[in-house]
Amino acid sequence: MKKRNMITTMVVVIVAIAVMVSSFLMMRHVEPTERHKISVILNKSSDSRWTSLVAGLREAAMENDVNLNIVTTDLMDSLEQEIEIASREINAGAQGIIIDLAGDESIDELVTRFSHLAPLEIIDSGEYSGYGENNIASIYTDDTKVGQTLCNLLLEQDDVASIGILAGTLSQSISTRLSSLLSACKENGIFVKWVKVDEDIEVADLDAIVALENGALEKAGDTLASVQQHIFLIGYGNSKKNIYYLDNGVIDAMIVPHEFQMGYLALTNVLDRIENPTALMSSKIVDTVVVERDMIFTSEMETLLFPITR
Repeated sequence: MKKRNMITTMVVVIVAIAVMVSSFLMMRHVEPTERHKISVILNKSSDSRWTSLVAGLREAAMENDVNLNIVTTDLMDSLEQEIEIASREINAGAQGIIIDLAGDESIDELVTRFSHLAPLEIIDSGEYSGYGENNIASIYTDDTKVGQTLCNLLLEQDDVASIGILAGTLSQSISTRLSSLLSACKENGIFVKWVKVDEDIEVADLDAIVALENGALEKAGDTLASVQQHIFLIGYGNSKKNIYYLDNGVIDAMIVPHEFQMGYLALTNVLDRIENPTALMSSKIVDTVVVERDMIFTSEMETLLFPITR
């Protein structure tokens, strides 16, 4: 009897070991879940103006185990160039696209070409709402508010009567800022001597220059630094050069977008659509902050201006 019980026990132990070994081997051969692939197309991807946005994208990608590809690009001036890149990325396996629009063309071709292929998030290019069912949404700043804030900064000065406006581009986003600023200046009796897109700046008989985007603000700063003449200079931007000019008094105030948040939201929005194909994409708005020279190295502004990139 004892011998029979011992044999039974040994059989049970052997079977248990066999089951454990089999389970272990099965676990070892389970294929890992494929990481979602998302590509990002930025106009001149190496530009320091994207530092905060890229930090937000990478943070979200790490938290969600996403294969993030920030496409290397030069300066682009048309949407067609970006469409070609987006097509190439999708053909290479990208399941979603995040894009900063170059040029001021209609996005109709984007809708036609990509709405059935992959979710697409438009960033820092104005509001593109109403395309959620077409796989397209936008993360943007309130450009009307930006124009009004720029006028308010002018009104805080006692001696600003004549200004020049440098737009940089005439994209949807910049056009909205320009319209808002012009309307506010007219209401408050501020004379606009000239509005330029990307031409050389004339500083004669001006009390202030207003730049509507990062590149325009850099150009205005370069001009004033070269002529060694101080004119009240404000604008929208966040690049290292503009932060340098702000710190050195060339720029008097700068409207800075929360681009870390913009990048983070863009990636998670696209990822949600990839994982839930029937869900509608929704556009989102991010805040802006006015930064002056004495605020640059405060703890709050350092997080905004100098994000830690992982």
